Amino acid sequence: MDVTHLLLWLFVAPVWCQSNDTTSATTSMVATLSTSTSTASTSTTLTIPATMPTINCSVWEATNTTIQGFVLGSFNNATATSESVTVYGVLTNNTVSFQNLEPGCMYALAILSNSETLCNNSKATVAEPVSDIQMSPINSTSLSVSWNDAQGCVRQYIVRLNNSENSTTTNYTEFHDLVSGCSYTVNITTVGEGDYSAFATGQGATVAAPVSDVTVNSENSTSLSVSWTKALGCVKEYIVHLTKGNATMENYNYTDETTNYTEFHNLDPGCIYTVNITTVGEGNYPAFATEQGSTVTASVRNMTVTAENTTTLSVKWDQVPGCVKEYLVTVNNTEKRTNTTSVQFSDLLPGHNYTVNITVEADGGRSPAQLETANTYPANLNNVICGYAMSGYSIALSWPRPPGAWTRIEVRVGSVRTENLTGTETSIVVNGVQPAQVYPIILTSYSGTLSSSPITIHCTTDPRGVITGSVTAVLLLILVILVVVFVLRHKPDLFSQRFSAKSQGAGSKFKPVPVHQFPAHFQALSCDQNRGFSVEYEDLCAVGLEQTCKAALVPDNKAKNRFTNVLPYDWSRVKLTTVDRDVNSNYINANYMPGYGTNAQQYIAAQGPLEATVLDFWRMIWEKGVRGVVMVTNCIEGGKVKCEQYWPLDYTPCTYGHLSVLVIAEHKEKHWIVREFEVTNRMTLEVRSVTHFHFTAWPDHGVPDSTSALLEFRGLVRNHIESYTSSGPTVVHCSAGVGRTGTLIALDVALQQLQNEKVVGLAGIVHRMRLHRTLMVQTESQYIFLHQCIMDRLNEDKVKEQPLYENTDLLYVNATALRELQSSQKH
Repeated sequence: MDVTHLLLWLFVAPVWCQSNDTTSATTSMVATLSTSTSTASTSTTLTIPATMPTINCSVWEATNTTIQGFVLGSFNNATATSESVTVYGVLTNNTVSFQNLEPGCMYALAILSNSETLCNNSKATVAEPVSDIQMSPINSTSLSVSWNDAQGCVRQYIVRLNNSENSTTTNYTEFHDLVSGCSYTVNITTVGEGDYSAFATGQGATVAAPVSDVTVNSENSTSLSVSWTKALGCVKEYIVHLTKGNATMENYNYTDETTNYTEFHNLDPGCIYTVNITTVGEGNYPAFATEQGSTVTASVRNMTVTAENTTTLSVKWDQVPGCVKEYLVTVNNTEKRTNTTSVQFSDLLPGHNYTVNITVEADGGRSPAQLETANTYPANLNNVICGYAMSGYSIALSWPRPPGAWTRIEVRVGSVRTENLTGTETSIVVNGVQPAQVYPIILTSYSGTLSSSPITIHCTTDPRGVITGSVTAVLLLILVILVVVFVLRHKPDLFSQRFSAKSQGAGSKFKPVPVHQFPAHFQALSCDQNRGFSVEYEDLCAVGLEQTCKAALVPDNKAKNRFTNVLPYDWSRVKLTTVDRDVNSNYINANYMPGYGTNAQQYIAAQGPLEATVLDFWRMIWEKGVRGVVMVTNCIEGGKVKCEQYWPLDYTPCTYGHLSVLVIAEHKEKHWIVREFEVTNRMTLEVRSVTHFHFTAWPDHGVPDSTSALLEFRGLVRNHIESYTSSGPTVVHCSAGVGRTGTLIALDVALQQLQNEKVVGLAGIVHRMRLHRTLMVQTESQYIFLHQCIMDRLNEDKVKEQPLYENTDLLYVNATALRELQSSQKH
C-alpha cells in the first residue's frame, strides 16, 4: 500500500484501534512499537522533527515486519485533514514522539509496514488550563468570574464554586446568592476533544455587608456612644471612624466581629460629629454605614446677675467651650441674643425680682437653661409730705406710691426711732416727738437686700399756741409777697406769655386784620419787593431771646441738641420723668406751644430726633399722652441727615426703651404719607394708637411749591386733633423744630382764628410762638408764605393757584436774631 492510498484509507476508515495509555502530554503523542529479534529484522532510531506530534498506539507483535513510516492526521469539527506525512525506515526502538500539537485536539495515527498497516489509532491531547482568572464582586452576594481562553480545541468550560457549577463556552460567568464578605475558591475545567481535561483555580471575595440601625447617642457634653446591628456574612472586624464637621480627625475605634458598640471621649461640647462604620470582611471589599450625632451643649458657668440701677440688670458668664453659635438670654418676655459673655437689660421695673434664663445655642442644639434671680434697685421715695399730728407730738408722713415694687420702707426719725413699713403702705404716723421741733427724717425703700438712695427731709412738728401759728402765717405771707415782687421785677412778662389767640397783640402793630381788609393788607406788605413783610418780620427778630436756656446748656444735655443755636427755653420746655435719679434725664429739645383759644399746650414743637434721643422722643410721646405726630421734613435731604428714622421700616415691631411700636397701616399720597402706629407699654401692657402725619414735599428753609397741598394736609391734622379732644398735645417737628414746624403751627392757629373770629393776626401769632420757642417761623420766605396761604384760602374758588416763591435762596435770614441768641448763650 503506498502512502497516498494509506492517507485516503486513514481519513475515511473507522477508528478501530483505541489506546488506553494515559501517559500522553498536552502537546505531544508517543507511539510505542514492539518488534521480534529475528535475524531478518533491524532497528533504526529516527530523529523526529520538532514539528512532529506524538501519539500512542498499543503494543503489537510485528515479527519480520519492516516499518516503513508513520502517518498522523487530526480531526477538526469531525472533518479529517492531513497534518503531516512522514515515511521512516525500520525502527529498532518502539517509541517515537510527535511535538507541538494543539492542546485538547483529537489526532489519528497509522503505522505502516512494507506490506500492511500495523496500527490505526486516534488520540486527543490533554486540554490546556485557562489563565489569568479574575474574580470580582458584583455586590455583597454576587461574584463575576472571567479568564483568558485556553489554546487549542475547547468544547466548554466547567466552572465550580462551592456546590454550584456553571458550564459555558465563553470566558465569563456569574455566581449569585452568595454570602457577604466571604472568600471563595473557583475551579475552572477546560474540556477538549478527548478525555483529558485541565484545571485552573482562582480566589475572590464578595463585598462585605454594611451594618444597619446605626445609633449615635450623646452620653454627656464630651462623650458619644455608637451602637449598630451587626452585618450579615463573613466579618473580621468593624472600624468606627469619627469626624467633626469637615475636619479630618484621626479618631478610630476597632472592634471584633462579635461587638456592636463603642464610645468616644474627650470630644467638644455641642458639636455635630459624623460616624462612619466600616465592615471588614474576608476580602478586600469593605462596606460603609454613616450616621450623625452631637454631644450635649454645655451650659454656662459662673453666671452672675447684678443690679446696675433701678431699671437695669447686668448679666455675665464664662465663655462656653465647643461649637457655640450664640447665647440666648431672657428676662421675663424680653429676649436677647449675643456672641459675647455679657448683656444688659434696661427699662425694667424698679425693685422687681427678675429671673434671668441663659441657654447656649450650638451646632448640636440648645443647652439646658441656667437660671439666676436678682432684684433691681427700688425706686427712691420722692415728694414726701410732712403733716402735723397729735398737737405736735406726732409727725404724719405720706408719699406717692413709687414706681415698681418694694419689700419694706425704712423711716428713721432723727435719733428717736426707726419704723419699718411692709406691704403697700405709703403713709405713717411717727410718735414720740415734741411740738415745735425740726426733725431730720430719712426714708429708704428696700427690695430684698437692695436699697434705694436715702431721702432726707426736715419736718417741723406742730407749734403750740395761736401766737406761734400766727407769727408763722405772717412770715409765710411776707415770704410769698417777696417772691411775687421778685418775679415781677425780674420776669415782668412771665405771666403775659400765657395768653389766648384772641388777644395775641403785643402792641398796636400786631393787631389782627379783619378778613375783608386782609387782601389790601397783603398787597401793602408786598409792595416795593416785599418791603412791608421785611419790616414786620424784623420786628419779630428779638422776641423771646432774653429768656434762659440753662437746662439745654448743661454738659450732659448738649449732645441732645441738633443745633447749638436752637435751644428750648427753660420755662416752656417739655420735661420728662427722671430716670435712675439722673436729673438730666428729664431733658429733651422740645417746647410746649399755645394753640387757638386758652389751650396753652396744644402743641409740642420739637427738633427731629437724633440717634441718641429716639428713646427720649418716644418716652415724651407716651408720657404726654400724644396721639398725633406731624413730621414736616424728610429723614435725608440734600444728602444730609435731617432726622433719625424713629419708626419701624416695615410691619415688624421695634422696641424703643420700654415701648414697642408697630406700623399697622400706611397710606401714601403725592405730598404726604399717613401712618398708623400701635404703641405698647411693655411694663403695663397698655396699648395706644398714634397717627403719624408725614409731609414729604417741603424743602428745608424754603416753602412748598404751592399752598393747596399744605392747606389740605393741615386739614387732615386738624380733623385728627379735634377727634382726640381729651388726649395730650400734638407733636410737630422738622429738623430744628422752628422753621417748618413754626409755619405749620402758625397756619393751623391762623385758620382757626379766621374761621371763628373773621380776623387774621399772623404777626401776633408768630410773636406769641417766639415767646415759647426761639426762631419759630425761621425765615422771611416762610412768613410771606403764611400770608399767601391765607390769601389762597380766601380766594380758593376764584384764583387758580400758582407757585409764588421758589425754594432756592432764602429771601431773608434773621442775622440779627441769630447774633443776639448766640450772645445770650455766651452769657
